[in-house]
Amino acid sequence: MASKTKAVPAEQEAPEKERAESQPDSPVLDLSDAAVKKMISRAKKRGYVTHQSLNAVMPSDEASS
Repeated sequence: MASKTKAVPAEQEAPEKERAESQPDSPVLDLSDAAVKKMISRAKKRGYVTHQSLNAVMPSDEASS
């Protein structure tokens, strides 16, 4: 016989501190930036985004290897 367990909603599973750290306050990329728009249009034409093009538009203080 299988035992029944109660499903716990997703917001109750993770502690509040972990949720706050995993969700940034603002987007990492500024979608109004010309370089980001250019990268997105090139990626749409090619069908993929390269690491090199993504690293070129990422702010250096936000991204690390």
